[in-house]
Amino acid sequence: MSAGTLTLTNNSASVVGQGTTFSAELAGGDFILVTVGGIPYTLPVKSVDSNTALTLVSNFTGPSQAGAAWSAIPRVALNMVTAALVAQSAEALRGLNYDKQNWQQFFTADGDVTMTLPDNSQSTGPSAKKLVNLVSNKADKVNGAVPIVQGGTGAKTASEARGSLGLKGAAVLDVGTTAGTVAAGDDSRLTGALQKTGGTASGNFDFTGFTTLNSTSTVRFKGFRDASKPEGANSNDLVISTPTNAGAGAYACQIVYQWYSDGWLTGIKRNAGYGTNSYSIYFNGASTGAGREWNFNIDGNASGGQWINGSDIRHKSELVTVENPLSAVLSFRGMAYDIKDGGRAVGLIAQDIEQWCPEAIKTYGDREFSDGEVIKDFKYLDTTGVSAAYHTEAIKELFSLVELALDDPTACRKRIAEIKSLVKQDSPVAGTMPSQPGS
Repeated sequence: MSAGTLTLTNNSASVVGQGTTFSAELAGGDFILVTVGGIPYTLPVKSVDSNTALTLVSNFTGPSQAGAAWSAIPRVALNMVTAALVAQSAEALRGLNYDKQNWQQFFTADGDVTMTLPDNSQSTGPSAKKLVNLVSNKADKVNGAVPIVQGGTGAKTASEARGSLGLKGAAVLDVGTTAGTVAAGDDSRLTGALQKTGGTASGNFDFTGFTTLNSTSTVRFKGFRDASKPEGANSNDLVISTPTNAGAGAYACQIVYQWYSDGWLTGIKRNAGYGTNSYSIYFNGASTGAGREWNFNIDGNASGGQWINGSDIRHKSELVTVENPLSAVLSFRGMAYDIKDGGRAVGLIAQDIEQWCPEAIKTYGDREFSDGEVIKDFKYLDTTGVSAAYHTEAIKELFSLVELALDDPTACRKRIAEIKSLVKQDSPVAGTMPSQPGS
C-alpha cells in the first residue's frame, strides 16, 4: 500500500490526498488502485498537481469516498501484464495450431509423421494409415486355422498341425530306453557310441556340426601335433580354421571366453581377399556398456585404447630428474621412416636416445625379419617414458629461459649457448644431424 489516504468524488477527475507523496510515487500515465464499496478501481493518472492533489484521465464513476487506502501502479507494470497476456495467448494459439496440424498428419499421411509440440520439439512415429497397414496381413484367426505363412500351423488339431509341418512319428514318442521310445544319450541301444558317463575314444574324429563341450571341471587338450611336420620345435600345433565366408573385416577364426553376459573374443580378422588384417582381442562390453577391441596388425603395430603404465610414486625409488633436458630434446630426431616387416611410421631413434638416457633402451636378443636378416641385440625404446620425462623438463627449462631473457638478456644468451654446446650433432646411425635453429 502507498502512504496516506485518498478522497474521491463521484463524477470528478480531481483526487485529494491526505498524507500522500504523489510527486514521488506517481507521474502522468501511471495508475492508482483503490477499492471503493468493495469494488477495485484501476484509475489512470493524467497529471500530478502536488503531493496531495492529482487529476485523473476521466471522471471517477464510483461513489464518493474519503480516507480510502490506495496503491501506486507504474504504467510499466501494467504494460508488462499486457505483454505477458499477449505472449501467453500467442503460445496457446500456436499449440492449438500444432495440434490441428498434427492430427491432420496422423490421420492422412501414409508413412511416418513428425509431430511438433508447443515447445517446438518434435517426435516422429507411424501414422494411423501405417499402423493399419502394419497389421493388415497378421494372423486374425480365433477359432480357425492360422496359415503357416502367418506363423501358424495351417491346421485346427494337433495331428493335422504335425502333418502340415511335416513332422513324422517320432514327434509323438517319449524319450526312453525301451522299444517305442526315442533313444536318450545314455541308451544302451546306442551300441559302440561314446557314453555320457565317460570312456575313451581313439583315432581321428571329424565334427561337422556345431559341437559343445560342457564340463564342470577343467577341459585339457594335449598331444596335438601337426602330422605334416617333424617332431620337435614348432610342431605342437592347435589349428583353428573355418571354411565359412566371413565378411571382410570380420573374425574368420576365433575363440570366445564367457563369464555370465561378459564375453571376450580372440582371433584373426580377414581382409577383402585371402589374407588377414590382424590378430584381435574383443570385449563385448555387456557389464560396462561399451565394447572394446585391441588389434595386433599385419604391419607389426598394435592399436586400441591407451596403454596405461603404472606410475605410482610408492613403487618408485632412486628418483633423479633427467639432466640437460633441452639439449637432449634438441639432439633427438623426430623422424618418419619405413620399418622392416611393417609400413610407414613416425617416432624417435633408439640410438639417439641411448646417448642421453640408456635407461629407456631395452634389448631382448636378436630379431629376425621376414627377409632373413637378423639384427643383433635389437633395441626397443620406451618412447612414452622418455618423451614424457625429457619434454616435460625441457618445457620447464624453456620457461626459465623466457624469464631470464626478460630479466637479463645477456645471461640468457650465455645460457642458450651452453645448451647448444651440449647438443649432440652426430647420430651413431644416420650421420650428421640437420643444424639446429639459430645455430
